[in-house]
Formats: sequence, structure tokens, C-alpha cells
Amino acid sequence: MNSNQIIEFSTIAQRYSDAMFDIAKSTNDFDKMKDDFTLVTSVFKQSNDLKPFLEHPTVENKDKKEVIDKIFKSEISDSILNLLKLLLDKNRFFILPSIINLYEQSLNKMRNISQAQVFTVIEMKDDSKQKLKNNLEKLLNKKIELITKIDKDIIGGVVVKIGDKVIDGSIRGRLNNLAMSLDIEIN
Repeated sequence: MNSNQIIEFSTIAQRYSDAMFDIAKSTNDFDKMKDDFTLVTSVFKQSNDLKPFLEHPTVENKDKKEVIDKIFKSEISDSILNLLKLLLDKNRFFILPSIINLYEQSLNKMRNISQAQVFTVIEMKDDSKQKLKNNLEKLLNKKIELITKIDKDIIGGVVVKIGDKVIDGSIRGRLNNLAMSLDIEIN
């Protein structure tokens, strides 16, 4: 896939996402749509065979749609179900994760929520997460949604990424800063 195709698919994903956001706005059901997207994502993560089956070119779309109906019909809204079927018809099922991500970004923007990726060596305790969340909300004057990840390379401390901003309170970051000031290289 070349860069023009990536840009084109990104634009297409944005259009689908915007359409889903408009549907949610018209029904005032933003959370239901988010929950439905979360369920769809969860089902795909749990099944290693489902996505390859739906993207397989030799399987007929009517068979794919039957599977989608069996799995999701009683679980998600008609608008999400129709989106899945439309993506199958257009051979664009592979952009579903981008659509979901863009929808969540639009929802967070509307609600003035920023996602903060938090990297630590070990899992943070709930009270530490809450304290960090509260401090970030005060600092940025926004609601914060924490996404915690384990990263053994930081040695200790914490690294927080919010959009294009990075707050590096890791031991690795401090060692790198010390090395730069001493004009040496650390691997």
C-alpha cells in the first residue's frame, strides 16, 4: 500500500466515522455507539478466525453477512450492523479499526477528554492512577482518560504521552539527560 492509498483510506475512514458520529448525535446515543464499537472490537480480538474470514475474497458477501448477523444482530444497534455490512459490500472491512478510533477521537474532543498513555515498568495501583489522573486534569484543564502500558525499557518512574506532548519522569529519561549533559552515549 503506497502513501496515496493510505491517505485515501484515512479520508474514507474519516467519512464513515463522521457519518456514525452524526447518527449518534441525531439519536443522542453517543455512549451506546461507543459501547457497540467496543463490543465489536472485543469480538474481533477474541476470535482469530473472524476477521480473516470476513476479509477473504473467495467467501461470498451473503455468507459473511449471515455470520455478522448471527454474532451481532441482537447485540448491537442497527446502524453499527449496517456499517459492518456496508464495509463488507465495499471491500473496506479492513478500515473498521480506523473508523472506531476516529469515532472515539471525535467523542473525546466533543467531551473535552484527552487520552494519556502512561508507561511504567510495573502495573500502577488504582490510587496512583487516580492521583496521576487528577494531577493531569488540573495541569491541562481537561478530563483525562488514562491508558496504562508496561514498558520495561524505562527502568523506573513514569512516561506520559498526551497527543504530541511527552512528560518523561523515567529513570531512563533522566539517564539520557545526564548522558547528554556529559556528552556520552547510553544504549
